[in-house]
Amino acid sequence: MTHEAQGDILNRIWQALHDATSQGTGFTLGFLATIGVGGGPRARAVILRQFEAAPARIYFATNVHSDKVNEIQQHPQVALTLQDGSVQLRIQGKAGITDDAERIAAWEALAPHSRQLYATAGLPGEAMDETAELADDPCTAFQRFAWVRIDLEHLDWLDLAADAPQRWEFDLEVDGWVGKRVVP
Repeated sequence: MTHEAQGDILNRIWQALHDATSQGTGFTLGFLATIGVGGGPRARAVILRQFEAAPARIYFATNVHSDKVNEIQQHPQVALTLQDGSVQLRIQGKAGITDDAERIAAWEALAPHSRQLYATAGLPGEAMDETAELADDPCTAFQRFAWVRIDLEHLDWLDLAADAPQRWEFDLEVDGWVGKRVVP
């Protein structure tokens, strides 16, 4: 395939990720796979909050006490699957928890109802007494907020909606993204 075709597909991917984080699409909700602390696979839904094309990065928020934070710190290689109709994007990359400057900026950009998710003092996955209410502490909510970045390293784009289904794989190399069309 031509370099132009590779560029067109890569631009479609970047636009789809931009749209997912700026206006909400099927790609907004993704499924993140990590290596669990015990060594087994773990997968859970995350909401994509920000995308940067250069360098290619995706961001999402989570509770600093969630299992995924510890898993990412121990094994930063992750996989993320996104689906929008008949288009699937599978991503592999290296995840990390951002520094405080990025975290503060992300926190300030969150809507009040999103910040409220971190006001609960309980730990994610902790058992609750059915009669007990979780204590809300908006003053310490930021302390429970983590901003996670994934540096994209591999992309696998599958479009089954096209007249002729297309699948492309891209790898990040020293000189940029290199892609090839593969059998769907």
